[in-house]
Amino acid sequence: MPKEVVVKLKVPDWVDEKRVEERVLRLAEEIVASGEQSADEARGFFGVDETVEEIEVPENLADLLRARRKRIW
Repeated sequence: MPKEVVVKLKVPDWVDEKRVEERVLRLAEEIVASGEQSADEARGFFGVDETVEEIEVPENLADLLRARRKRIW
């Protein structure tokens, strides 16, 4: 179950709030990209209610990746 995180910052008046928001969102994207969250958690984090496309993952994906790695080496 995704959770909502509220961050409050006190910054000087001259700080551009939009730039702060962009940097925080970029950091959040890096956390999601690092795999520390599941896809469902990431969707909740970014407020995505539904996905447009369904991606089919073959059941033998691990075997296919292993075979591909062997071919590369």
